[in-house]
Amino acid sequence: MSAEAVVATRRRAHELAHRGERARLQGDLAGSLTLFDEALALCPEYPWALAHRGATYRLLGAERYRAAMDDFNRALALKPDYVWAIAFRARLHELFRDYAAALEDFDRAIARDERIIGHWRAERAMLLGFLGRFEEAVAQSDEALAVEPRDHFAAYARAVHLYLWRGPDAAAEAVAAVRAMLRPLAAGGPEQGIALYRLAGLDALQGRRASALHLFTQAKPLEAEAILFARHDLAWLDFRHESAFQEMVRDVTGDLTIG
Repeated sequence: MSAEAVVATRRRAHELAHRGERARLQGDLAGSLTLFDEALALCPEYPWALAHRGATYRLLGAERYRAAMDDFNRALALKPDYVWAIAFRARLHELFRDYAAALEDFDRAIARDERIIGHWRAERAMLLGFLGRFEEAVAQSDEALAVEPRDHFAAYARAVHLYLWRGPDAAAEAVAAVRAMLRPLAAGGPEQGIALYRLAGLDALQGRRASALHLFTQAKPLEAEAILFARHDLAWLDFRHESAFQEMVRDVTGDLTIG
């Protein structure tokens, strides 16, 4: 192939891949996948296209998560310092419940660019909690709250992990503080869904079953990620074997326990 043909092929692959990304962002996942496939047929070693096709696979549901992971692994083999791909792969590891690998990628990503993950301290606290490292999770949440005292994600993480680490009495003040943060947000506005979800989680943590499930039902249509949150959030640990809860957190593929 001539130099001119190589350049033309790369340009075409670039055009197709970026059209694929626009389709993904617009919710046309089938169209996005077709465009990424065409781009990668032209340029198989194209890290950006691989990673963004992986993001499309992730949105297609649990049965495509392994394809997503394969694409991110290939992208990072070609470009090991691709921060966006490292951060996204951390989330995929979390979906597979491989929390140690998730934390490893998470730390790699924020070491390169702390801005790549919003509310990264609270996110990291949750990962530490998933690994049973509750004391560290509380400390990480405290660090997040020192940076932003009204960060209800960090306050929620702190309350949950303090409850699991030191018990309900030690966590009572922290739980009450989070509730006070969340109640006004749950009344309406852009954070209503996540506020309802976290209030549900606090009720689940404290064994208020009926209220927890009722609030979770309210949160689901307002917060797109509520199901995924609940499938991992340790506040719901005592609910995981209940058929009613399993049905509520079942994704579109019918899969509950990824990996």
